[in-house]
Amino acid sequence: MAKMGPLYEEAAAAATANGWDQDEEAVQELNAVYATMDSARVGLGELDGYGDTSTEGIDEVVAMYQAMLDEMPNIIAKYSEPYSN
Repeated sequence: MAKMGPLYEEAAAAATANGWDQDEEAVQELNAVYATMDSARVGLGELDGYGDTSTEGIDEVVAMYQAMLDEMPNIIAKYSEPYSN
């Protein structure tokens, strides 16, 4: 989980610095990254945080987290460019 936090912070800082915070889709994308990161942190940090969630459900969260982690370099690169609408 520790890998995603700094990448998210870098993407959010780049988005703000380059004006992407004015774009609703960019805000939604970064919110989705945060939500995925937070779900994984809370649930997987303490597996009982998922309560009655099945192993398949936990595997799904792990897969979503890994996919998001793999995509973070592209997200950072996108938000490192100046925003233009």
